[in-house]
Amino acid sequence: PYTTLFRSKTTVTVNGESVGAVAPGKYLKVSRAWRAGDKVAVTFDFKARKLDAPVGRNHASAPFQAVTWGPIALARDENTDPNYAAPVAIQAAADGTVAVERITPTSPTHKLEFRVPTKDGFITMCDYASVDGWKGKHVQTWLPKAPGK
Repeated sequence: PYTTLFRSKTTVTVNGESVGAVAPGKYLKVSRAWRAGDKVAVTFDFKARKLDAPVGRNHASAPFQAVTWGPIALARDENTDPNYAAPVAIQAAADGTVAVERITPTSPTHKLEFRVPTKDGFITMCDYASVDGWKGKHVQTWLPKAPGK
């Protein structure tokens, strides 16, 4: 079930022609006679998705959610969002996709920043790799769910 969340629409072409189906977690073997000037293009499926924390031995993890953009984990950075740890209800479609809006970063350290829809408006999230939380502030990737959500 976990891998079905990541069914990919990633495509690979050589000289504009598809070279086969791409499967998440698998290698794509391209067997051909290569020539100088061949062009390989990879188009990644960068949909935003909401992931609910798995319920396992630690049942306290259940009321948390995360947002990814393709393979990139998003985070709330206390430096740009003082309410970084407030519970939220991320708005997602039935298939888990989230209609995020990519925006101009508000922090010079953020490479990517997004407006993420919630039941009560929008929150701002950035790519985890460029958070500025390492300067004595906090970062939240697993967001607490608003009660009853």
